[in-house]
Amino acid sequence: MPVHTPAALITMSYLLVQFFPNGAAVPVGATLHAQGNGYTFYPLPNSGPVWTLDDQLWRAAADRSSNSTAAFSLEMQEAIAASAALPSDQRWLAGVIEAAHFWPVGSQGELALPEFSEWQVHTGVKSATSLGFDVLDPMGLSALTNVGFTSDEAKSVAGLGFVGNENGLLIDAKSAERFARFASNSAPEHAPFVGVEVFLLSRESSGV
Repeated sequence: MPVHTPAALITMSYLLVQFFPNGAAVPVGATLHAQGNGYTFYPLPNSGPVWTLDDQLWRAAADRSSNSTAAFSLEMQEAIAASAALPSDQRWLAGVIEAAHFWPVGSQGELALPEFSEWQVHTGVKSATSLGFDVLDPMGLSALTNVGFTSDEAKSVAGLGFVGNENGLLIDAKSAERFARFASNSAPEHAPFVGVEVFLLSRESSGV
């Protein structure tokens, strides 16, 4: 089951990405398994919903033009503005990491990421439900759902014992760190990858 965590308890984490589905369909594991032309883009066996932070997958799942958007690697004021226009009852996703700084592609140096607890005060987030862990590159591409692995690499993933949860994501931070190392070796053009905890956010006090 998803883990509901009072947002106030997520104190030593930093906001890397916000994702606003805006009605877009959740990607589905069975669909991801069926694509690839000889490559495996989703190496976990899950066939149900996959709550990835990779906005490309959400647009593809919608099978239509979608206005879903991701705001990636922002400073505090930008992060506040990104969610300010949302209706009070709308839920959205956030990706949280332990590091206070991040160096996205195209930047002149490391960016200081917003501390989650401080950002929460300005946005009114009252609940955060953990959905699991994704693995992202410096541009927000997911190694878990959007990197083409060869058949041998996909077999290696299975052999390493990675387990997906009911949300199609990795089950814990340790698994995400291991998968990030594996993906960085398999797809060095996208490296470095980082494990990111995915939260469903709400301004209402109840969880999912």
